[in-house]
Amino acid sequence: PKVQVRFPEPPPRPMSALQGFGLGLLLGAFVLTGTWLGFYRPLQQQFTALTDTPDGARLAWLSHPDLTTYARQLTRLADTSPLVVLQQAEQLTDRAQKTWPQDRRQQRETQRWQQLQSIRRENAPVSGSWQQTRHQLQLLADNILTQERNRGSFTLSYLKTAIYQIQHSHNRDVPLEELLRQLSVAVEQGESVSPALIKKTDDRFNALLSQYYALQQAAGLTALPEKNRP
Repeated sequence: PKVQVRFPEPPPRPMSALQGFGLGLLLGAFVLTGTWLGFYRPLQQQFTALTDTPDGARLAWLSHPDLTTYARQLTRLADTSPLVVLQQAEQLTDRAQKTWPQDRRQQRETQRWQQLQSIRRENAPVSGSWQQTRHQLQLLADNILTQERNRGSFTLSYLKTAIYQIQHSHNRDVPLEELLRQLSVAVEQGESVSPALIKKTDDRFNALLSQYYALQQAAGLTALPEKNRP
């Protein structure tokens, strides 16, 4: 009988150092790509979104000052609307209402903010006292001119009544410009500024901003959150 002799297969050739190095580079590239896509890219996108806002761009510039972008930062801040804070607050409350719609703490804080804005709008000087005073002065001037042309005269009682009505309309409200003038006088004379004057100025300024923002929303000039859009 024939005897069949089988020799064992030779062991596989070990990987050369060059092949191992190449495989290591390939695996490292995969790991780095996955890490960048999963971690660094989202961070980069968040950073880009942050620097797209005036506040974010300003903070980024302050952490790494760059003279080449200095003028751009100042121009951007100069073009920023004074309503940015109110717009950001509305975005904040809108997100909170969508994220925790049934949470009582969210509802309480959102309502507190909305009530604050409502109070500020109610305190805005929209009574028209300036326009009324202007109208009364114009009427008095027209009457004086008419009487002068007709060689007529005024009674002292008429003049006193007209002046009283004008003063009453004028004193119904103190405009923000007058509060700023009082503050300017105190500073120029080196006097201590009254905390009451500062609070009154802040309150009036916030009231005007809230009223201005509400009017912009009513006119469709300010983007509204999705839930408030018609």
